[in-house]
Amino acid sequence: MQVALFGGGRVAEDRTLMAELWRHLKQGEADGVFKLYLHRSLAYLGDAPVFEGTLPAATDILLSLGGDGTLLDTLPLVRDSGVKVLGVNMGSLGFLSGVDRHEVAHLADALRQRQYDEEQRAVLMIETEQRGLLPFPYALNEAVVFKCDTASLISMQVRAGGQLLNVYHGDGVIFATATGSTAYSLSCGGPILSPEMEAFVITPIASHTLTVRPVVLPCTEPLEVEVTHPGDFRLSLDSEIRNLNGPFRFRIRQADFKLTTLRLRGHSFFTTLRQKLMWGADGRRLSELSEN
Repeated sequence: MQVALFGGGRVAEDRTLMAELWRHLKQGEADGVFKLYLHRSLAYLGDAPVFEGTLPAATDILLSLGGDGTLLDTLPLVRDSGVKVLGVNMGSLGFLSGVDRHEVAHLADALRQRQYDEEQRAVLMIETEQRGLLPFPYALNEAVVFKCDTASLISMQVRAGGQLLNVYHGDGVIFATATGSTAYSLSCGGPILSPEMEAFVITPIASHTLTVRPVVLPCTEPLEVEVTHPGDFRLSLDSEIRNLNGPFRFRIRQADFKLTTLRLRGHSFFTTLRQKLMWGADGRRLSELSEN
């Protein structure tokens, strides 16, 4: 099994944990179970082959060592290769992670014995008339259109299946995948979707009218977006942000590939919701919510 490690290790505690994980994985390498690679930022861990912008050929699993932002940053590396991503939580929340900090000592054995479950996560794609405008036009969480540093509202028309859905006025609009439904969209009042769902969540940001609410649409048809606002605005794809000028048109559709993420056995989307987002938390029955 070829395993690549990606991440940062910004604080001493994280580096200590990564070093522990590295020791367990290296034992497997000596036994011929693993063939290991390290991203350049983790080269301090050992003498394994180093990669940077391109994953080593025939990589089976990419370990994302960090928080949710680190896992999102694996998408440009993995692309449509089919490499599976396992998030090892080194951050404060790690909602997308399939392994928590206290499980690092057991991760190598779990990989050897393939004690993990797979989740297929939809990826969205942005299409524009200007070729090369977005070098990597994909997002795992969401695409967001939002205003620049100004008091003015931003306006945009959104069409679904050729029909006008709505004209939005406000600070912006979030176009989220099921994965992204628990991120920015959720903080703006959007619904929670199970990660295997293939749908778009359209969530307004500080809408100018109270009658506009989030909506969930199947992603079988692309969304057509026209920013009618004549000034500057921003378009973000996960953590990548572009400054653009309106009027501007683009399409959002589901990409032709998905990202496969892993969770160790015993983890599930709903236990993560309860434990990390305190979903349904009630002081009168906390013992119930802690059960799997």
